[in-house]
Amino acid sequence: MDKYKDEIVHELTEPKWQMLSTSLLPNKNLKKLLALKETYKAHDPDILLLIEVGGSESLNNFNKYFLDDAYEVFTSASNSDRGIDLGFMVKKEIASFFEFSAYVDNLLSNQKKFSRGVFELKLKKEEEIKMIFLLTHLKSKLNLKKLDFEGRGQRQAETMELAKIYQSLKMKYPNAPVFICGDLNGIYQKEAQEEEYLPLSNLNLIDALEFKKAPIEERVSYIYFDKGGNKRPMQLDYVLASTQDFTRLLPQSTEIINFEFEKKYYLTPNSLPQKEKLPSDHYPYFFQVKL
Repeated sequence: MDKYKDEIVHELTEPKWQMLSTSLLPNKNLKKLLALKETYKAHDPDILLLIEVGGSESLNNFNKYFLDDAYEVFTSASNSDRGIDLGFMVKKEIASFFEFSAYVDNLLSNQKKFSRGVFELKLKKEEEIKMIFLLTHLKSKLNLKKLDFEGRGQRQAETMELAKIYQSLKMKYPNAPVFICGDLNGIYQKEAQEEEYLPLSNLNLIDALEFKKAPIEERVSYIYFDKGGNKRPMQLDYVLASTQDFTRLLPQSTEIINFEFEKKYYLTPNSLPQKEKLPSDHYPYFFQVKL
């Protein structure tokens, strides 16, 4: 946005939008950004937990040019070698109650580090930690070097370390609920859980939608199309916590939501070209907790 000159962003054409930056990489498609803006504003979240973002500059620009500068950005560099980072955005009127930190240098059981990392946001009031959010994006099933089938070894090592971080926080702050959020890049659902998530399920952590007994078809956060063009809906994104924490804190509004633009909803894609028109390839996971 280094060439921005007070243009009205939502009135720009796509070519003119792209010309506002001299970066070697293109800006995200303007129509998709406007759809994200409308979707977020319709639900008015106090906190946004975001993955696959282009770092702090991207988040600050999105906040400034699309969300009326209403949020404070909390992020830092992750270990991503693909430029897909993590970050929190918190409404400015409550941002002073939050503390941010990141786990990116932890040595895992396989002697490697997190693919991205685990970012932490603590809600603190009157010197007491009231709530903790852990945001992560575990190793995907991409295996370009053919060294780790579907990334399972790395993902399991990351899951083990994530479980240790959770346990450490629970021991240090026994009265504070801890939520693990983000893209786990696999199936955590009790009905078909993949083995690498045992470190988390052994802690009796449950997904918010499963706690709410939402039907499987309402838990879809990602739609995959295989080489044959077959559509495979799945849940890759989760909000995990203990049953006790959810019982105390979780109200009814917990759902995977659709994107909207100009007061219309995006249709569920039935082909890869249709999917590529979505504002994001993952659907937003909206959840509320009672303070």
